[in-house]
Amino acid sequence: MDNNRFDAVLLDLGLNEISGLDALRTIRKKAPKIPIIVITGLQEEHLGLSALEDGAQDYLVKGKMDGSVIIRAINHAIEHKLVEESLVLKDRAIESSIECIGFADMFGNIVYANASLLQGLGYDSASEISGKYLFDIIAGKEKSALILKSLREKGSWAGEDRAFRRDGSAIDIQVSASMVKNDSGEPLCIMTSWVDISERKVYESRLKESKEESDKAKSRAQTYFDFMAHDIANIVSPILIYSEMLSDAKDIPPKMRELCVEIESQARRASSLISNLRRLEEVESMSPEEIEDVDLRQVLSFAESTICREFEDKTFGISHSFPEEEKIMVKGSGIVEEVVQKIFDNAARYSDKDAVDIEVRVTETQDGSGKGYWDLEIADNGPGITDQRKGLLTATPDESHRLIRGIYLSISFCISLVGCIRGEFQIRDRIPNEPEKGTKIVIRLPKGD
Repeated sequence: MDNNRFDAVLLDLGLNEISGLDALRTIRKKAPKIPIIVITGLQEEHLGLSALEDGAQDYLVKGKMDGSVIIRAINHAIEHKLVEESLVLKDRAIESSIECIGFADMFGNIVYANASLLQGLGYDSASEISGKYLFDIIAGKEKSALILKSLREKGSWAGEDRAFRRDGSAIDIQVSASMVKNDSGEPLCIMTSWVDISERKVYESRLKESKEESDKAKSRAQTYFDFMAHDIANIVSPILIYSEMLSDAKDIPPKMRELCVEIESQARRASSLISNLRRLEEVESMSPEEIEDVDLRQVLSFAESTICREFEDKTFGISHSFPEEEKIMVKGSGIVEEVVQKIFDNAARYSDKDAVDIEVRVTETQDGSGKGYWDLEIADNGPGITDQRKGLLTATPDESHRLIRGIYLSISFCISLVGCIRGEFQIRDRIPNEPEKGTKIVIRLPKGD
């Protein structure tokens, strides 16, 4: 039997060399998974019953069997052994499960509890919990009626509840219950399983409290900002009006006019700060569903025509390199237009040349996960941006850089806007390592649908 595989064993208990029951026990020890059918004599039927107690699947009596009876007995024994092994496996799986599993009769009285359930509820043995009403342990009387109604009508119930331990303390659980039925659909018992979610509930409670505190802080900050923006606007508005009136006056000394122009410029800068902050707040609060697509070709065309109209004292040479697509759709309608317009405006406003050259290039790319983007490059022949200034503009602002990298700076504002639509913003030299020969802005924009 050590070297051969057998489907079943026919064992004659009337062997002279060894006791039949001893032979049965030896075979069971060596091959516990093989079904065994014993054969007894007419006067020894009691040995067949003893063999069943020792693990045989069936017994046959000499003189009461023929070939068909033997074949039927073998097939039945093999099938019975498979069912037995399956039941043993299931029993062990349930008993060793880390989930708390219990069975109750149709009246709700507990008839079985696995080791995890006993440990979770603080019981030392199954006898201590056997017979207790299941729904006194996992639900109160009010809820037990609803659970039983669901079991009768739907055959199952699941949800979060509280379980009561032996010492009276309560734990939070995620529980499911189902009606166990036979092949005819008749209910046999109630099965429940649950896991302890007490720690999760504590974390959820802390997270909820933290979110509430965060929401309150945001609300207070918003209130302070609204007051500040309103008051600053009221202060800046008359300064801007009076400085414009003074700078336009005829009989005013040149130095005074120069000061008025500077006051007007700073007032406009303060006004721009408030507008940019409000705009950034609006964009940051937008959900992904609210961000619409826009055609990048149209955005660029409008920006180019705008700077040509507003800076009539300069000439523009604008070159393009576009892909073949008729439309270049990107995410960020209303945001992309604003960013592109500010970049073109900077190229014209801060150029120290009468002839402003702008190179525009759009290329298709994707990230490591395969998500598609359009890279927009805008290069100009202006005075450029030093490496130190690039670092200050793109770095996360701290207290030491706050005054240098204010949100009122158009590039800093653009970086923030592009980040809100999951894009990227880079500042490079138009010609590598020669910052004095112009700036190249590279914006990676998510593709539209």
